[in-house]
Amino acid sequence: MREIDLNNDKKKDYFIFFNNSCGNVGCDALILDSNLRVKGNFALVGTPVIAKAKIVNGWKVLNIDSKGMREVIFHKQKQTYTEAGIANLEFIRYKKEKGDEVIIEQPKSNSGEMKSHLY
Repeated sequence: MREIDLNNDKKKDYFIFFNNSCGNVGCDALILDSNLRVKGNFALVGTPVIAKAKIVNGWKVLNIDSKGMREVIFHKQKQTYTEAGIANLEFIRYKKEKGDEVIIEQPKSNSGEMKSHLY
């Protein structure tokens, strides 16, 4: 689980990565807001997962790896990140920008510990 403010309200939101429920193409993940309401429910999530500095509809744009990088935008009317399977979204070329934050990435060592950091 990673605590991160995704909507700039100065409160913690939560990205939960279920690495014990992974298939060949990825794992399940949830995003909860500060009131523990589900704001994203994903399958086929790989690493890395990146919160962009860019805001759309009040929430940070996410770049999620799912057999290629995908851009996931918060849906204004539904008040959640897109419910469409991320594997159905178009591939994008990730361009690292100042303020982007890695929510979770695969470790480069053999420790097996997931890591997160700010660019």
